[in-house]
Amino acid sequence: MLIEISATCVFGSLVLAHRVARRLDDRRRALRREQLLVESLQHTGAELPASGKVNLSVRKLEMELLLLELETAGERLTKALTAEAANNADAGTWHDARRDVATAEENYRRALADYREFMLALPPPMQAHAAERGARALAPGESAALI
Repeated sequence: MLIEISATCVFGSLVLAHRVARRLDDRRRALRREQLLVESLQHTGAELPASGKVNLSVRKLEMELLLLELETAGERLTKALTAEAANNADAGTWHDARRDVATAEENYRRALADYREFMLALPPPMQAHAAERGARALAPGESAALI
C-alpha cells in the first residue's frame, strides 16, 4: 500500500514537472516569435505600437519573415550585379561575379515565389495589403513581379 502511494506521488510529480517544462518551452517559443517579429518590423522600418507590445499572429510573423528574406535577397542581388559590372574588364573575376549573380538571382526568385505563394494563400481582403508590402520589398524595377 505504501509503495503504491509512493509510486502515485512520484508519477504525479513527474506529470506536473512535464507540464511545467512544456509551459516554459511554449513561453520561450512565443518570446522568440515575438522577438523575430520585432526585429523584422524594425528592419522594414515599421513602427512599433506605443505600448511596446506586438500583436503577434503566426501569419503576420510569417509575412514579416518572408518580406525580410525578400528584401535581403534583393539587396544581395543588387550587390552582385554591381560587383559584376565593376569586374567587367577582367574575364577571370567576371566569371566569378557572374556565378555570384546567378546564385543571388536564384535566391531572389525563390524568395519572390515563396512570398507570392504566401500572399495568394491569404484571404482576398488581405491580399491587397500583402501585395503592397511585397511591392515595397522588391528590388528596383520589379514592382510588377508579384502580380
